[in-house]
Amino acid sequence: MKEERLFGGIGAILLILGAVPIILRATPNISVYLEIIGLILLFVAISKMSKRFNNREIYNRFLVGFIASIITSITSFFSFGLLAIGILGEIIGMESRSTLSMMGVSLTLFVITYILSIISAYNWRKSFNIISSYTKVGQFNTAGSLYFWGAITYIILIGILISFIGDIFLAVAFFNLSEIEALEEKSLQVDA
Repeated sequence: MKEERLFGGIGAILLILGAVPIILRATPNISVYLEIIGLILLFVAISKMSKRFNNREIYNRFLVGFIASIITSITSFFSFGLLAIGILGEIIGMESRSTLSMMGVSLTLFVITYILSIISAYNWRKSFNIISSYTKVGQFNTAGSLYFWGAITYIILIGILISFIGDIFLAVAFFNLSEIEALEEKSLQVDA
């Protein structure tokens, strides 16, 4: 479990560090790179755990959530971009129908983004719940639930904080795998 702990723990820490600039409104470009690298490391850790426990559902659920989160990022970018253009168009006096249609598309993309983020978090929660059942590390359950409820409450902005706390629980969960590893080694020594 050393590799899973290392990849997953570092990935979760990068997610935490990636969220900090968003919260503090500092250097958002760094945030994006940290989040992407963190997600990739988490993906590797989850893939390894799925193979270790011989359970494809761990991987499949995380993959669905991973893909949904990528699409969420793209739709979110376009949603806010169109909204900004629409507002700017209103300010500079663009044709009213054009700005309203941009804002309408922006709202539609926002709804799609919101639904996809819930789908992503739901699948991650399922994946983390399965991992928790194998490892007996309850923080995986907690992280999954926090991601799910964070996605649901994202619309009222408290979800950002809830998801951030989920990142912290996920890092703790991965680093608690060292206790599982120590128990496995003790068990092997007793059996020998």
